[in-house]
Amino acid sequence: MRSHAATMQRSLSTVGVVVTLALASPTAAIAALATRTPVAATPTPRCEEWQTVTQVPVSGSTRPTRPSSTATPRPRTSPACRNAPPAPFPHPAWDPPTVVGGPRLAATGLVADVPAGAHRPPPVPDVSYVLADLDTGEVLAAKSPHAWLRPASTLKTLTALALIPRLDPARRVLATSEHEAADGTRVGILAGNRYPVSTLFDALLLSSANDAAYLLADAAGGYEQTVSLMNETAVGLGAHDTVAVDPSGLDEDGQHSSAYDLALIGRAAMRLPTFRSYVSKRDAAFPGGTNRATGTVYRSFQIQNINELLGRYPGAIGIKPGRTNRAQHTFIGAATRAGRTLIVTQMGSTTGDWKDTAALLDWGFANADVASPVGVLVEPDAAPPPPVPAAAPPMPGTPPAPSAAANPTATLGSAQAAVPEWPVTERTAVGVATWGVTALAAAVGLGLLGLGLLVVARRHAGHRSRPSSRLRQGPTVHRLPSAHAALLPAAHAALLPAAIGAAATLLFVRFTPPGQPYDEPAHWSNVLFYARQHRMPVLGEPGTQYEAQMGPGYYAPSALIADVAGAGTGEAPFWAVRLAWVLLVPVLVVLTAQTAAALGATRHTRLSAAALVAVNPLMLAMGSTVQNDYLAIVVAAAAVLLGVRLLRRPTPSWWGHVLLGALIGLAILVKVVAVALLAAALLTQALRTDTTPRVRTAQALAVTAGVVAAAGWWFVRNLALYGDLTGAQGIASLGVSFPPMRLTSAEQAVTWLGSMVSYLFVPVEYYRNAVNAPLALEALAVGAAVALVILLARAARRRGAPVLALPRRVRRDPVRLLIVSVLVMTVAAYLVYALAVAWIAARLLFLAAPVGAVVIAMAARDRTGRAIVAGLLTAFVIADVWLLISLARLPRAEYWIF
Repeated sequence: MRSHAATMQRSLSTVGVVVTLALASPTAAIAALATRTPVAATPTPRCEEWQTVTQVPVSGSTRPTRPSSTATPRPRTSPACRNAPPAPFPHPAWDPPTVVGGPRLAATGLVADVPAGAHRPPPVPDVSYVLADLDTGEVLAAKSPHAWLRPASTLKTLTALALIPRLDPARRVLATSEHEAADGTRVGILAGNRYPVSTLFDALLLSSANDAAYLLADAAGGYEQTVSLMNETAVGLGAHDTVAVDPSGLDEDGQHSSAYDLALIGRAAMRLPTFRSYVSKRDAAFPGGTNRATGTVYRSFQIQNINELLGRYPGAIGIKPGRTNRAQHTFIGAATRAGRTLIVTQMGSTTGDWKDTAALLDWGFANADVASPVGVLVEPDAAPPPPVPAAAPPMPGTPPAPSAAANPTATLGSAQAAVPEWPVTERTAVGVATWGVTALAAAVGLGLLGLGLLVVARRHAGHRSRPSSRLRQGPTVHRLPSAHAALLPAAHAALLPAAIGAAATLLFVRFTPPGQPYDEPAHWSNVLFYARQHRMPVLGEPGTQYEAQMGPGYYAPSALIADVAGAGTGEAPFWAVRLAWVLLVPVLVVLTAQTAAALGATRHTRLSAAALVAVNPLMLAMGSTVQNDYLAIVVAAAAVLLGVRLLRRPTPSWWGHVLLGALIGLAILVKVVAVALLAAALLTQALRTDTTPRVRTAQALAVTAGVVAAAGWWFVRNLALYGDLTGAQGIASLGVSFPPMRLTSAEQAVTWLGSMVSYLFVPVEYYRNAVNAPLALEALAVGAAVALVILLARAARRRGAPVLALPRRVRRDPVRLLIVSVLVMTVAAYLVYALAVAWIAARLLFLAAPVGAVVIAMAARDRTGRAIVAGLLTAFVIADVWLLISLARLPRAEYWIF
């Protein structure tokens, strides 16, 4: 009995330390950051010609030496280089009746015609854009549609349009050393080798290869003849704003186009079935060859479509992105939904974010039937002559102010409506945004945490001294006290998977290029803001992304790590943050094994559950990069384990449920989707039948109180600054919007299921689709997913399954009810948000990954089930090895973020 009690005490201490550290780390980081010396301002930098000097805050406001209620803090700033929106080229002010596409398109601002009560087009950081119906040519919305700007690689669309009808796709063209040494982006053409024309068009339109553009131009008769042919094609379309000088689109003097012309060019190109097949590909094979200088023979390889809209926006069918330093980001895109196809062209964007394109397309699909056309894309056979200059003097062509690019003024018919901008300079006037209130809330939360741990420990000690017959009374006969005793051995059983997971994560840290994974640059910029400013940001401040106000529980401790390593002094802070969070990997593996032990799992089952978490490819990917998902998963796992242990207790533990709520609140501070945990806890209390309604209500209130104590200040801050609890209105004001998921066709459903399987087994989407899984690996992933479904189906049909039991049986056992509630509410929250608000990544389902791993491991109760789990682990390891090899081959300089 004493040995059992000692084991219990050590186990409780272990879990308590883990929980305490998990709760205290962000709060301690916030307090530490608030007391550190701000980074000194840097001298005025020398910017490139396409950049501008912007004053960026470098620390919190300078406070007066004496307390004063009337003193106004003075913000400190430092000059920094930021990309500026490109200035349109000067050109005559056209006489509106002669403007191609209609007189409304002569405007230099945003033009849209929507009825009262309808949403206006979303604000996007583009100097110019056009949104139109691809089939009818009706222009739904436009912004400075005829502004002359550099087209960058979107001009390759005109190159393809001019050359596809004139070149035999089977013809093989000989490459020279001039093609091999082309400037800019290259696919890797080797001099002395012959390449099929069709393959060169793949390289031109998928990977935007300049060497392929020049080789195709020579195949069509030479550089000058191709440029002449491109300009003749543009004139024939009515694209009078376009002058081509380089077939690749690289910046050249005198070369320009407009968003309207790019829409004409893209529309004409999409009428060519061959062109349409090129731009809708996700990848293609490119032949190898022999290096004549060295004799090295290269095998064929795959090239990826760099159009991020494909695979991310439902129904996307092309077309072509572009970027140079002077042009900034340009884009031609098209998507189909419910029988309607829209085309969108964008020029002069400083971000190049595909989400801006998605927002425009989503608005177009939602308002195409109610918005009146403001112009038309002219037909090639009825192309009008060039516009006639008006009597007004020439336009100066001055660039728009940076604030106008971020918050454009919209002209809706004749009405002017400015996009609201959050008053960044007034951030210190909001009391809830100050460090004082934050520190007070943190102190209250830590005080509740300490008191909760003390009460839980004392009650647990008192409970262990009572007669053991107490455990067998009443409705608690289903509880397994032996599972408590197995918690410490569960940690020992997880040591090997934990070590393997940590070692594999370190390999991913080593071989993943900095800034390559999805959203890592945005998360890193937020970490740097916290580290340099020593405070939380307000949405819209320079140097931050919209996620900055949504994850203080991750950004604050990460900023402290970066600050200690020397924020802003090179690469060291970045690598310090990446390496520091690798410590979470063994913690998560152990928490998973202990959850399985608390459910009465055998040693083999605990080992399987831990291994499923340790070697899952997406878990390794998230654990090795700068992002907040992994910490949210760890805190969620700790909350589930604590909830299981509380529900195993024969007597209610009020302070224990407050502590559970505090853990859930911390998870929300790390990732707001963790609110699904609160819903699961409340659902468990509402449905359980093993105790009285009074007890259930009290425990639900205790959990809610813990959430309020830990995260209430964050909700209040958002309400005061942005008008809602999560800051969604503030994010929307920045023009950041995501289209909801639409599963209106079998193709979209298959795409969504493919994304789910990809994130589970081969997470190429997490790496921006820069790596492409071979067919054999994709087949292995699909086979493993099918085997997983079979495993869970067999467990559900078997009577007495450990977790997937009948609803009545589940309701009698609150522990099983909690496990099922966590899974159900996580999936439900994802589906509701994705279908009603925005299509978010399926990786957010991994919040319940440890619980899912436990369920899978416990479902494998016979030889067949164990074989399926072994197959899953094998598939994971194969995918891990392939990912490491693929990541090691990526060009690191292409994604560099320092």
